[in-house]
Amino acid sequence: MYFYLAINLGSLAGVITVILEHSVGFWAAYVPPLCAFIFALLVIILGRRRYVLRKPQGSIVLDSFKAMYIGARNGWKLDAAKPINAPNVKWDNQFVDELKRALVACKVSQLFPVS
Repeated sequence: MYFYLAINLGSLAGVITVILEHSVGFWAAYVPPLCAFIFALLVIILGRRRYVLRKPQGSIVLDSFKAMYIGARNGWKLDAAKPINAPNVKWDNQFVDELKRALVACKVSQLFPVS
């Protein structure tokens, strides 16, 4: 959270930059953003032991394209991509239902009529 605070303070320093450039000079104008970014870098470096790191699990985008491809091959019905109908897939029924909801929300559902 402190990292994002420092980034936001650094972006707000753009207002101060114009004033300092006009009254002092270019060197003083870029010192506040530099300090904020240095602070953010220190937070990242000093707090790295407290972060929770997880290994990548794959791409949900690739899985959604695979499910849509299976649905397109089977008459534009995404239910065909469910594990009952398509063996050897690594997603579950909930994933296909959420994908159908996302397509409806994005108005892409003209390709995949949701029944």
